[in-house]
Amino acid sequence: ADLPKDGGRFDLAIAVGILVASGEIVCPDIHKYEFYGELALNGEVRGVNAILPSVLAAKEQDRCCFLPFANDSLA
Repeated sequence: ADLPKDGGRFDLAIAVGILVASGEIVCPDIHKYEFYGELALNGEVRGVNAILPSVLAAKEQDRCCFLPFANDSLA
């Protein structure tokens, strides 16, 4: 709460956190996952820039990342 949110890269993570906290999603292992993506007002998940360092850090922590399709290097 002490850090200001800058940009949209954590929009998806915040939305998932709200859904888990409210009981809409039940996932006891949620701490094993990371979510990156910008949410549009219509619900579309948009890609984010400079995602590679975050993915590499998550891999070091043995976490699984959920990324927008736009961040797929083969897309």
